[in-house]
Amino acid sequence: MQQTSLFAPDEELSRVVQALEPAASSKVATPEQKKFRKLIAKIEAVRADLVQWKRFLDDHEKQHAEQAAPLYARYRERRIDMARLLDRHMADPLLKKTHRARVTEILLDLLDSLIAEEHDDDLVRLYDTYSDTSFSEVQADEEEFIKSVAEDIFGIGMTDVPLDSPEALAEALEAQLAQAAAERENRARQRKKSAKALANEARIAEIEVGATKSLRAVFRQLASALHPDRELDPTERARKTTLMQEVNRAYDARDLLALLELQLKIEQIDPAALADLARERLVHYNRVLQDQLVRLEDELRDLTMPIVLTLGDDAPRTLTPAFVVRAFESDLAATRQRVDSLEEDLLRFQDVRELKDALRQSRSAPTAEELELIEEMLAGTKRRGRGRRK
Repeated sequence: MQQTSLFAPDEELSRVVQALEPAASSKVATPEQKKFRKLIAKIEAVRADLVQWKRFLDDHEKQHAEQAAPLYARYRERRIDMARLLDRHMADPLLKKTHRARVTEILLDLLDSLIAEEHDDDLVRLYDTYSDTSFSEVQADEEEFIKSVAEDIFGIGMTDVPLDSPEALAEALEAQLAQAAAERENRARQRKKSAKALANEARIAEIEVGATKSLRAVFRQLASALHPDRELDPTERARKTTLMQEVNRAYDARDLLALLELQLKIEQIDPAALADLARERLVHYNRVLQDQLVRLEDELRDLTMPIVLTLGDDAPRTLTPAFVVRAFESDLAATRQRVDSLEEDLLRFQDVRELKDALRQSRSAPTAEELELIEEMLAGTKRRGRGRRK
């Protein structure tokens, strides 16, 4: 089968769009027609994005499994090896008190990140050996802090929520927020509403009912034309069976656009009829299309959210597969470099004197924060000196 472009326009969808483009000699399109065209164009764009992301993520997951996962596992193993090496050296008499204090600081930071990635009882025991506060106590303090922040910001109670992981906390918080939102909505419904608000709700409800009826009407027209039980020819019955399956899927998903595309496909309606729909029908169609667009956008957001969360602050406002590829390749390169550096250090630090030398060099080089503090102190000294000369 010939491979088509990922962004090649769908033939039937293009006919829907073209049907709504007013001819040069026709009257100006109504607001409903303009909205109909706009919604269809947006749905087409989100559909294309979904297809692109689904294909990309399938390939990306394979690439991650083949390249990234083994590399990340190797990186973790080397860091664990480093933690155990530092632990062994702590008993070496060549290390002085200042050396041990620095090794303890490095070791606890290393263990903290390793346990955060994946809980390991042996690493927790090693952490507790060198920390004044046990890991379980640190974890409990962090959870209580997060709970208090959640209560202060969102105004919801989290005191009785059992938390075993950040994921459990997120799920508990989401459930609490959903419950709080439902309670607010229920209270709002119980409050006495103005005549204007009631009239607006009635209008929206009427549009919703009309939208459902319009969707059902299109479905019934297609079902009437495509029902395979009414077809005697085996080949035609098989074709209609396949088409009817598409109709059922589209109707279950409230996918009005797919149903309209199917109507055009079987020539149940023509472009001219679609372009000349009555205003009331277009209002109902627009409601269904708006809901469909929201669902597609939600699906796209859910699909890309894990990547956004992984990228964190580095995630751009508009995420693209090309950006993910660049970020992925950059991270792989950086991780390879870290692994190579760790393996070199593991060999070098077998000799405790090499470790002492590395500790001395790391202490001799001031950090960026220390350099900034020194600059501020020097600047203050110069200002005071100028004052004395006056």
